[in-house]
Amino acid sequence: MMKTLILNKLFHPLAVVLLLAGLTACSGLSLGANNAEPTQVPLVVESSGILAEGRVIPHQSAVLAFPAGGKLGDAQVEEGDAVEAGAVLVSLTSRETAEAALKGAELEVETARQQKENLEDDASLATAQAEQSVNDAQTRLSEAQKAYDDTHTRDFRDELDDKEEKFQQARDDLSDAQENLDKYQDLDIENTTRKSAQTRFDAAKEDYQQALFDRDSLVNRQHMAESGLALAQQALVKAQRMAEKVKDGLPDPDLLARAEKRLVAAEAQLEVTQSALANFDLTAPFAGTVMKWADGILPGTWVAAGQPVVYLADTSTWEIETTDLTELKVVDLEVGQAATLRLDAFPELELKGEIISIGRVFYEKSGDVQYTVRIRIDDPPAEIRWGMTAEVTFEK
Repeated sequence: MMKTLILNKLFHPLAVVLLLAGLTACSGLSLGANNAEPTQVPLVVESSGILAEGRVIPHQSAVLAFPAGGKLGDAQVEEGDAVEAGAVLVSLTSRETAEAALKGAELEVETARQQKENLEDDASLATAQAEQSVNDAQTRLSEAQKAYDDTHTRDFRDELDDKEEKFQQARDDLSDAQENLDKYQDLDIENTTRKSAQTRFDAAKEDYQQALFDRDSLVNRQHMAESGLALAQQALVKAQRMAEKVKDGLPDPDLLARAEKRLVAAEAQLEVTQSALANFDLTAPFAGTVMKWADGILPGTWVAAGQPVVYLADTSTWEIETTDLTELKVVDLEVGQAATLRLDAFPELELKGEIISIGRVFYEKSGDVQYTVRIRIDDPPAEIRWGMTAEVTFEK
């Protein structure tokens, strides 16, 4: 066919004229010799359409692969089977971890949703609890105020001063006893004078420790009363603020916001785990026919991420994709334009078609700028196959 196509394109009008002239001259010579009638020679007319070559392709096709590696299980379909979009073609094994993660994510979503619903359902209870918290805080504040007042009376101040004075005296006595003991440190341990000094020091030390404890007990009591009052005041303010938030019987806005964030996060995690589990199944992205399994794809074999597994094609419509349309030709074409098609496999069969797309991006071939044009084939023969070569004549 290629040779026929090239010869047709080489017939120039001038060549046709010269050929006709030669034939006429020969005819004249024949007439002079035989007195025969002139022979009618058919005219060779150049086609007015644009010629192109192409290959048969399905309307849609894909080479499918797993996004993650793993061990193949049994195939769910065979070559030649028609499948619907979303149908599982083959799966990976060892999906227990992903299934467990999915169950955990589903449980977290349910827990987060229940927490949010509980906040909404218990809004009236929250109001009552907030009011009770205010009452409790006021009670604790009254107790803290009393403890503070008790440690800031004149009597308490006098008692603290007395304890401080006793502490100072005990400290001085201990210092004197230490100095006295130091003078006799070189004497024998059984020496009466040294033993007396040691006894005095031990008694002074015990008095000092008791005086320190008595004074610090009062000081600590006063400090605890002061800090307790401050904490009780803060607790009351916090309880009153909380009561103000829920006084209308609505959930605490902060708690509700946290519950909603938790639910959103749980739902997002659920989508991630669902996607991870879905990666164990290779599904058809569109309805079509399983054309073939990739070489070496058998149950039990290991496949890498992105490794071709199966070829899927939508053969409900067959098309031709051109392979040699240059920039000089493509400018005369438009979507919807009719075309006459001939397949090398069926040279006597003339098919009709229509341009459905013209490439917007060029590619280079043999130094020429070319564009891909796709033509839908009307009523293709049942025996048509992917990759068959075709000749296309675009009608003007």
